Amino acid sequence: MDGFRVVKLEEVVRSIDVLITCTGNKNVVTRSHLDRLKNGCIVCNMGHSNTEIDVASLRTPELTWEKVRSQVEHIIWPDGKRIIMLAEGRLVNLSCSSVPSFVVSITATTQALALIELFNAPTGRYKQDVYLLPKKMGGRLVNLSCSSVPSFVVSITATTQALALIELFNAPTGRYKQDVYLLPKKMDEYVASLHLPNFDAHLTELTDDQAKYLGLNKAGPFKPNYYR
Repeated sequence: MDGFRVVKLEEVVRSIDVLITCTGNKNVVTRSHLDRLKNGCIVCNMGHSNTEIDVASLRTPELTWEKVRSQVEHIIWPDGKRIIMLAEGRLVNLSCSSVPSFVVSITATTQALALIELFNAPTGRYKQDVYLLPKKMGGRLVNLSCSSVPSFVVSITATTQALALIELFNAPTGRYKQDVYLLPKKMDEYVASLHLPNFDAHLTELTDDQAKYLGLNKAGPFKPNYYR
């Protein structure tokens, strides 16, 4: 996402040509937002369900729904403005396109190998947790060797390391043993927040209803413990 602006929807809603949701939340795009979209804007969802866009609010007598083709509809306002709604707000990647067969094959093969590994593994090797696929099974990752690293990524890494060292220095003797510890999500998000002003990022705050829907505290942390 390097080079993209981080803004609130309210700041750009009148000028955008395409609106794609991918938050995993509900009521992210409301009727108020949809009323302010410009003529011809394409609206779709790649989040999780058809609750991200408040499609129900568009089914009112003053708006006309015009079917263009399968999964594509015009929604027309009384003044003639129309937006293009894909898949009625449902997951567009499942509704409007097919997944290439080799992608399905890779996914299914990976799942099959993982199940074989679980079946053959000695009792107790795997506990109820999230495990990364072994590199030998999943192939190697293309990482820093193929691209330059943006300066703010280096800064985030350095800041995180500094905070981790401060924590180690201040911690009581015996709290940390010689092991690998995951950075607390709260600290991870704090580091990110320190860097947001440097590229003029404006974050939308969760409403009480959205926070309850996600099962989160409005103040964070915003990612579950198993998130890497």
